[in-house]
Amino acid sequence: MRLSPWLLPLLVAVTAAAGGCKKKKGPIDAPPPPPPIDAKDTSTGAGPGPREVVPLGEPFSAEPDGAASEPGLAVDRDGKALLAWIEKGRVRVRRWSGQAWDPVGLPPNDATHRASGKPSLAVEESGDVVVAWQEMNKQDVSVLRAARWKDGAWAALPELGSGTQAVMDPIVEPSPVGLVAVWREADAAGKDVVQVRAYDEAKGWQPLGDGVLRMVAEGTTRRAPALATSKVGVLVGWIERAPSDVLHLRRWDAGASKWVEVPAPEGVDGDSTVAVALGPDGTVTVALSYTIGLRQVVTLAPGASEWKKIDVPEVSNGYASGQRLRSAPDGRTIFTYSFGGRFAWWDGDDWTATPVGVMAPSTIVPVTAAGENGAVFVGWSAGPANAPAKVRVVEVKKHPAGGAKP
Repeated sequence: MRLSPWLLPLLVAVTAAAGGCKKKKGPIDAPPPPPPIDAKDTSTGAGPGPREVVPLGEPFSAEPDGAASEPGLAVDRDGKALLAWIEKGRVRVRRWSGQAWDPVGLPPNDATHRASGKPSLAVEESGDVVVAWQEMNKQDVSVLRAARWKDGAWAALPELGSGTQAVMDPIVEPSPVGLVAVWREADAAGKDVVQVRAYDEAKGWQPLGDGVLRMVAEGTTRRAPALATSKVGVLVGWIERAPSDVLHLRRWDAGASKWVEVPAPEGVDGDSTVAVALGPDGTVTVALSYTIGLRQVVTLAPGASEWKKIDVPEVSNGYASGQRLRSAPDGRTIFTYSFGGRFAWWDGDDWTATPVGVMAPSTIVPVTAAGENGAVFVGWSAGPANAPAKVRVVEVKKHPAGGAKP
């Protein structure tokens, strides 16, 4: 069949276009490409700009069949991520070398391996690393233990807790008054109260004030207390039922050696949980949530009398889980939540929400650490159905294409 002169160029063009659309085949044994991480940021205005999410290695555990607990995360004086988790009752601590997660000594509880819950990591002003965790003592009562990494070895710090009532929800953070530990523990009447201690190198753990935070004699603390520290001090938040549920906030006045009330926002209920952050300028941020998700995030600037409500991107419908707050040394407040695998940055004027990949199931609690050099890390523990959970950490950087802040 003879083609018309006008049809031949058209067929040539179509054939060339079809050939250009063919995908190059990779080697048969090539690994599948990693799942894409949605790089889209959502911002309500002049936020810090888009981010680049860099995984620090693959999800892992210390042993192939080990299940990793919810991790603790910190940043050392060199800007390297520190990671701690509990696996088979042992506290595992790792430091990111830039290429791999290197062990920081043997587990500090290698002799007992009866740890549980989520460990805390703290980097002291000296640069020494402290890890703290819950562990069952010989009487099968949960206590708070801690160890300091110094001169290439773990050195145990004095134990915390009565030894007869269980320590619950412990948190340890560095502060201007030394290491501070906060936890829940039942009193003689069986009511849960908030305990607060600071570590003195000469005297060991000492009460801050009378060591107990409770507003009403018959009150009981609801759920986990919250602790935040920065260069300006120590902030503790807790929800107390006496008989209704009330949020209380207290800041430690080191000069006067007493706790000072911070007027707290209203709106808590029996299912509420609280997270707090204390900025280097004294700004207080509070996240209140309940069983089905986020309730509100509010901030109180120094000298202000009213709380400012913040509408968090992507969760304006009120649903989120795994909320945590962290104040970075540069003043930004970082809010992590597992809805859609996202976390958000508050720079004082605007939120920017950054995806960090899929963190299913939605009940995962991401943890955040921010260093003096601007480094920010997000970590969590998760695994597929019927498989042991692994820990994963990502570093979140300013995208090369833009963004005023890292």
